[in-house]
Amino acid sequence: MTEEIKEESSFIDSNFSPELVNSLKNLSNENRQLVFEELGKKFFKCLNEINNSVELGTTVVQENIFDLQKYLLSEISDIKKSLCLLNAKLDLLLSKN
Repeated sequence: MTEEIKEESSFIDSNFSPELVNSLKNLSNENRQLVFEELGKKFFKCLNEINNSVELGTTVVQENIFDLQKYLLSEISDIKKSLCLLNAKLDLLLSKN
């Protein structure tokens, strides 16, 4: 056994339950490969679902930001109109005096 394999084996023994390690050790190489392939597929599926959720959340946030921008532009436009009207009224009042 090379040093790298010994280190990996030690890591596995200390970080995984003995039952899991023994189960994996008792499997043939082919069966172990199948187990790892299925685990890889499940991890990929879970990560893909997380990614999709993040993308969906990002889309919702972007839509909310867009709606907020539209609202703010509308409010700014209303304020500008109000200021123009107020300015016109002030001009009218000042011209009467």
